[in-house]
Amino acid sequence: MQLSSSIRTDHKIDDVFAFMTKVDNMARWVSGVSGARLLSPRMEQGARFVADYTSSFRKNAVEFVVAEYEAPELLGLEVARGPFSFRGRLRLRVANGGTEVTNEIQADPDSLSTRLATIAFGPMLSSKMKERLRRELVALDQAIGQTSPA
Repeated sequence: MQLSSSIRTDHKIDDVFAFMTKVDNMARWVSGVSGARLLSPRMEQGARFVADYTSSFRKNAVEFVVAEYEAPELLGLEVARGPFSFRGRLRLRVANGGTEVTNEIQADPDSLSTRLATIAFGPMLSSKMKERLRRELVALDQAIGQTSPA
């Protein structure tokens, strides 16, 4: 399933990129994440981090690899180890004095039941996932606002 959602924020592109690439911040804006820690010395292409992620009432440690890193415009992530397959990309661009943030994902079913649900309820699931992506972007905007100097 490939989906995307975008918002425009008043925050500067450098501030948005800095916030979203600090993995400690993930729990503040990514649904299902209760904590995250960087395993590599610094955030860059090839870096790895682990996120504590709850899905379907199961908590898992999911290891991600940074597949793309082009500051301050692109962050691409892939699951390196975990219970599901996931590829995501956050794209940023300067827009009307702020930043447009686009969250793109490709997620594959993590079980037979999820696969069957995707077949049976694909359009409804797509709509719900796009809504979730948008909520996460709104939460990102709000979390940056809570950390930015007044």
